[in-house]
Amino acid sequence: LLLPPPPTPALAPRISLPLGSKDRPFLRFGAENVSNYTALLLSRDGRTLYVGAREALFALNSSASFLPGGAYQELSWSADADRKQQCSFKGKDPQRDCQNYIKILLPLNTTHLFTCGTAAFSPVCTYISVENFTLAQDEVGRILLEDGKGRCPFDPNFKSTALVVDGELYTGTVSSFQGNDPAISRSQSLRPTKTESSLNWLQDPAFVASAYIPESLGSLQGDDDKIYFF
Repeated sequence: LLLPPPPTPALAPRISLPLGSKDRPFLRFGAENVSNYTALLLSRDGRTLYVGAREALFALNSSASFLPGGAYQELSWSADADRKQQCSFKGKDPQRDCQNYIKILLPLNTTHLFTCGTAAFSPVCTYISVENFTLAQDEVGRILLEDGKGRCPFDPNFKSTALVVDGELYTGTVSSFQGNDPAISRSQSLRPTKTESSLNWLQDPAFVASAYIPESLGSLQGDDDKIYFF
């Protein structure tokens, strides 16, 4: 007779602390009239936490900003009136859907961050100066905006993932207003490309993460750099 396998012991966390424990204090941050904190980026030195929310971005000191009365930097980035009007005309809810939800927030280089928002179902992207935490502008003071289609979802409820590798943007998202055209793409590149929807490689995916795996040093297999999407 085949005996059943022994029961698998229940997995237990290495450290378990109750909520409110003095050994691991739980700190909160929230700004007045701001919701949907959906994009997080920790600076390389760990001192600044960048946060993207609904129509706003924040630069938080990773320790002081979470204390009562702690200082932080706030940057407003709303969808313009014309985009909101067009969004409403297309049958979307003006208060819920026709806002700018920050979905992508990435380090671009040592001086700028790259960010994209849904912009009332008409996604756009722009750049943020790390030095003074402001949106990049052209010579006449207009915000530098780029088309966000294929980089950022139209609908704030859709999930997406993105990362920058060697100055090129790799994104997994839906690239249509209806949300029925999922794609993995490379942009900001001399060789932009995307998956073909006709091949049916992606079946209603919900993108949750992406990871860059560089070539193994000293590998005899000739491995190439890889980006994985989950």
